[in-house]
Amino acid sequence: MSDALKMKIKHLIGGILAGVVVSVIPWELACLITGLLLVMFCVKFRHYAGTNPIRVVSISVPAALAVVVVAVLLPVKHLDREVGPISYGTMTLDELTRSLATDWEVYANPDYSASTNVVIGFRTSGPMTRREVLRKLSRETGSEIRIAYCATGASFLFGASPSLTRLKIAPPNTGANGGQRIRSETN
Repeated sequence: MSDALKMKIKHLIGGILAGVVVSVIPWELACLITGLLLVMFCVKFRHYAGTNPIRVVSISVPAALAVVVVAVLLPVKHLDREVGPISYGTMTLDELTRSLATDWEVYANPDYSASTNVVIGFRTSGPMTRREVLRKLSRETGSEIRIAYCATGASFLFGASPSLTRLKIAPPNTGANGGQRIRSETN
């Protein structure tokens, strides 16, 4: 095996390992390490004139980026994990969301004033991802789901945990023809 081929394999393996490290550690630390690696890269090639930095970058960086992209797309995040089947009898939406959080770690915070007035029975026929459970809950309550993430400590592989998932319950359509909303304003 020629020395050039050995160097290419070495740079490819180095890029893959760099991608693995960047995918698993928290993203803040990944940014710091990436910056340090770039500085080390520039310093190293200043001292070793015989190595072509463009060749190293053209082999290592795409390998590292490919690993990071695969880590981002893998379904191993909190909302991608399966739960269920779920079966709850008729209860208020507030009680249902507290039960889902306690039993299945499916977190949703409905508008409190509306959630005590909405009564729902919730069932799934089989295992579903937490994301699918939230979508089903949103459809069945006629609400809009908004998922906010906390990025602290999140990695590219395991993703951020949802820190605040809101169910925005739409106000009921009322009025003379059933399609107009009544607005209340104060002067």
